[in-house]
Amino acid sequence: MHPLQFRYKSKFFKEEILAQQAKGVLDVFENFFNENEFDYVIEIGTSFGGLSLFLYEQSLNHNFKFITYDWFGFKDGEWSNRLDKLKQAWGGELKFDFRDKNVFEESTIDEIASILKNNKCLLLCDGGDKPKEIQTYSEYLQDGSYIMGHDYAPTIDYFHENIKTKIWNWLELQDSDFEETMKKHNLHKSKKHYDKFRRFVWACLVKGED
Repeated sequence: MHPLQFRYKSKFFKEEILAQQAKGVLDVFENFFNENEFDYVIEIGTSFGGLSLFLYEQSLNHNFKFITYDWFGFKDGEWSNRLDKLKQAWGGELKFDFRDKNVFEESTIDEIASILKNNKCLLLCDGGDKPKEIQTYSEYLQDGSYIMGHDYAPTIDYFHENIKTKIWNWLELQDSDFEETMKKHNLHKSKKHYDKFRRFVWACLVKGED
């Protein structure tokens, strides 16, 4: 485990599960869910499942539906065993709604788009291509819904000056990746939440205004 990451301790069992997230981000998410109501929270990029566990618990506390997507065929299945520890800790079966699907296949886009168009949602883009995930799904969001992207810094200079080796070592998303998408689909950096999430390498965008 990289020292900038942490393991999440679920209330469901004693095992700690790796969350590939910056330390402190769960407090920001918890406050966010206390202030906002959603019909669905959808995560792209389950990985080891640490953040998924947290989001599943939040879904029970805040009465929203939680779905997480990952694709075991990604990189020829190189990371397809990442959920094994979580499955074992849960007696061999995942209790949350996990879907092994490529989020860029037409059938999966239709599936997720149908949820986004008909519900107030939070979509978390943390899969293998964060810019493409935001570009693909932004148009389907309802007004008042949020879309966030991980491994984010506003610019590469900001990343090297403020984030690398201090908070997080990975940069996969910056403003230039979604500026045109924001204009096209009426997205804005959240006035209430952008700065809080930026500190933990998440971009926080809202459809319309918040």
